[in-house]
Amino acid sequence: KALYAYLEDGVPIRSTGFFNHNALYEINIPQAGRLEVIKGPGTAVYGSDAVGGVVNAFTRDPSPTPEAEIFVEGGSSTYLRGLGSASTTFGRSGLRADVNVTRADGWRDGTPYDRQSGTLRWDYTLSEHTRLKTVASFSHVDQPGDGGSDISAEDYLSSPSRTYSPIAFRRLLAGRLSTELQVRDEVSSFGATLYTRYNELDLLPSWQLSFDPQVWESRHRSLGLLTRYRRAVAPLRTNLSAGVDLEYTPGSRRETEIETQRAGQVFTGYTTGAVQYDYDVTFWQTSPYVQADVSLPGRVQLSLGARYDHIGYDYDNLLAAVDTGSHRRPGSTGVSFDRISPKLGATWEIAPNANLFASYREAFRAP
Repeated sequence: KALYAYLEDGVPIRSTGFFNHNALYEINIPQAGRLEVIKGPGTAVYGSDAVGGVVNAFTRDPSPTPEAEIFVEGGSSTYLRGLGSASTTFGRSGLRADVNVTRADGWRDGTPYDRQSGTLRWDYTLSEHTRLKTVASFSHVDQPGDGGSDISAEDYLSSPSRTYSPIAFRRLLAGRLSTELQVRDEVSSFGATLYTRYNELDLLPSWQLSFDPQVWESRHRSLGLLTRYRRAVAPLRTNLSAGVDLEYTPGSRRETEIETQRAGQVFTGYTTGAVQYDYDVTFWQTSPYVQADVSLPGRVQLSLGARYDHIGYDYDNLLAAVDTGSHRRPGSTGVSFDRISPKLGATWEIAPNANLFASYREAFRAP
């Protein structure tokens, strides 16, 4: 389910409505600078999908002096992964390039895996208090066999590498480009991140072959803006934050029925049948939020905030509407949703190494 928010440098890697629970493979995690994991609802700051948690991968900072790294590892099933990095800083510019190339035949029969990922980052100092950070990243994964299917208990004991679904596949291409402006002084900071993304995923899922076999094709591209302002109020020992998230994402999805051929338990081939879903859809979002963090006497910290999400879809069905059966298709329409997501928290430091905390948070996901 769409219950997690996946980010890279604070930018969602997929648009709401095009969630995929495996989407972390669209980030070059082995070469991330650090990972931030927030457990539980994070909707008040991050919006839809941040129900079970938030995973934020941060790119590595450019190095102050020239450096290069190469890391190679190998293993069974012809597994081989190479990681390469190069970075330097000259004048006002800091540059870093990371490349990840991974391949393996897979320990299951007929389940090879190929991956290419890369990240380019350019930091540019405009002044003592202002800088720009531009990040371009991409990932390509080609996975015939979709990793392998369930097998019988007998095969598990005697031939655990066997697969029944060599016709399944997973192919994805993801690219993102963002530029962040950061302005800081002694009491305040302002940030604005303009981003664009492109995602495509072609999938014949192995787990669906036995009851509703289909080929899925989905695409979406996005243009978005994340803004935030933070100010310290000294007399009250308070930090005030506010911002707004904007996004416009046109996309499409197509699902095609397939007729499978089998030899015993093994799916050996397929032919395509009727197109069951084919639609264009545009997601849009306007979401302001505010938050206050207050330090009270007695080592008590209070945090309260709220986010208002005004989001929606403009949906264009390219096939005839169907209102019966197991594959229903609504007619073309537009829908919108409005939601306020509050959060309230308190922390009491009862000793230098011990504290008590309590929080109340609400979260949601768009359909």
